[in-house]
Amino acid sequence: METRRRLNKFWRQRNIFESAAPLAYARGYQQITQQDIAVAANVSASLIHHHFGDMDDFRNAFMRWAIEVGNLQILAQGVALRDPIALAADPMLITRALASLIHA
Repeated sequence: METRRRLNKFWRQRNIFESAAPLAYARGYQQITQQDIAVAANVSASLIHHHFGDMDDFRNAFMRWAIEVGNLQILAQGVALRDPIALAADPMLITRALASLIHA
């Protein structure tokens, strides 16, 4: 019988964000669903809701995470969509994110 190790909140959220990133690359971070993320992270949709609330709350946390870790592709999506959190990022990081689109 396989036992699952319980992750603390920080590591669980990081796992969820890292699992959501490829989905965001493929479809855009505004297009992914709680169920998509749950499948990718191998968790239940209710666990996503437990950690983040609704999808607006998830997207806000996801954008903050993308800025924190320097995920230029997700930040560029946010800037293009005029996401207020993305637009509040460090201007140099925004410049790098947008430049990464040109050199992609």
